[in-house]
Amino acid sequence: MGDKSNKPYLAIGALTPIFNRTLTDRKDCLLLTITNLITMKNKVKWLHSYIKVNYENIVVREGKCRFNYKCHLNSIHEANRKGHSRIAMVVSFNSDSPYIHFINVSNKGTYRDNTLGYWVYEQEMYLIKYVNKEDFKNIGNIFTNYRKELKSILPFRYRVFHKDCDF
Repeated sequence: MGDKSNKPYLAIGALTPIFNRTLTDRKDCLLLTITNLITMKNKVKWLHSYIKVNYENIVVREGKCRFNYKCHLNSIHEANRKGHSRIAMVVSFNSDSPYIHFINVSNKGTYRDNTLGYWVYEQEMYLIKYVNKEDFKNIGNIFTNYRKELKSILPFRYRVFHKDCDF
């Protein structure tokens, strides 16, 4: 049979706590894990459709490969070094999930990724907005505010029942 403990349950492979729920049977564990994974997949599909309809898909060329999860700082560094007046905030989709990403924009309007390097060709990127040079110091706030905005456009069922909506 199952574990009869009264400990709150957290599904393995999912980050969403099950509210005031105790594990009574191994079938519960499997069912809750599968439900969370399906919800996550549906959330990504919905968001991908929304972004495709509302934002422009852009072509991005490879730049330096730093692969360090600091795309905002990489883009600002390259923009200052090369005299560019802005960078671009994009939503990028790889095979798993969406994420907010920052890339460089030359003065001629071409896009270059100085974080992913060659792996940029494995991504779909959609232009969200430009960040001008005077806003570079506030890049952390710009990122956080857009994350909140993305979460707010998700349908109710994804925001409430799937709390790990991180981008």
